[in-house]
Amino acid sequence: MLNENIKKIRQSKSLSQEELAIKLNVVRQTVSKWERGLSVPDSEMLVSISDILDTPISTLLGETISENSQKDLKVISEKLEVITLELARQKAMRHKIGIFAVSTYNTDYILVKEENLERALSVLASEGYTVI
Repeated sequence: MLNENIKKIRQSKSLSQEELAIKLNVVRQTVSKWERGLSVPDSEMLVSISDILDTPISTLLGETISENSQKDLKVISEKLEVITLELARQKAMRHKIGIFAVSTYNTDYILVKEENLERALSVLASEGYTVI
């Protein structure tokens, strides 16, 4: 699997074995051996191959990468919003001010810095945001 992936990704980047070898500071025969499965790169070399081919090591090793659907992206976005809000709240607690954020998928964050929760909610509501 690794040998096939190195070859396929190298070719997709329009690199010859010789060009990849030069970038990795090895001889062309070494790249050829990797691609034919006669040898495998060590861990340090695998990191270098990953960097040069701009490909995650997991992909080189055979992890299947599926296309993210719009639904998957929305779920990821919503999780990131929750994490961002929680981090902002934790920071606010350290500074003893209130930071409240409202966000929906594909919109910017609205941050309101207020010491008073009711005042912050009032500001958000006056801007037309639904406050829960």
